[in-house]
Amino acid sequence: MIHFIVVMLAIFACAKLWRMGGDGAAWARRVGVPAVIALTKFHLVGYWTHPMNWLVLLYMPVLWLLLSLFSYGRSAPPHRFWSWALQVPNDEEFLAVEIVTRATCGFFWSLATVVFVCVTGNLPTHITYILFLTVVNGVVGGMVSDANISERVIGASTACALLV
Repeated sequence: MIHFIVVMLAIFACAKLWRMGGDGAAWARRVGVPAVIALTKFHLVGYWTHPMNWLVLLYMPVLWLLLSLFSYGRSAPPHRFWSWALQVPNDEEFLAVEIVTRATCGFFWSLATVVFVCVTGNLPTHITYILFLTVVNGVVGGMVSDANISERVIGASTACALLV
């Protein structure tokens, strides 16, 4: 029961931190979210039981790197690529571009959980999480116009990495 409470608190914290990042506190999204997820997973896997469990802390720099490389702003490479691929001007609002751009970002962000698979061996859940974050990030990020809701959902969905 305590693990469930810890996971839920971490998910709520990541939703809040992700939204703070959208409000201009870049550290909250790029540093806060990866730190909360990695430290929570570090606790959940029982870091004291096996020396290899320390590997879960590598999630922090891996997710930070992926968040830095794959973002969904109009000037970001994924957005420019999808605008080009779908032959839509990059400066126009186009739903399909928004959905595939955000889905692309969700896909790459979800790959950070491979660090957890190295410790837990939970590959089927890792694959499920990849699909989950790709779809949620694409649909919610691309279709929900209220930034307060979409960013909280994306932050919470990213924190579902704890289930891997």
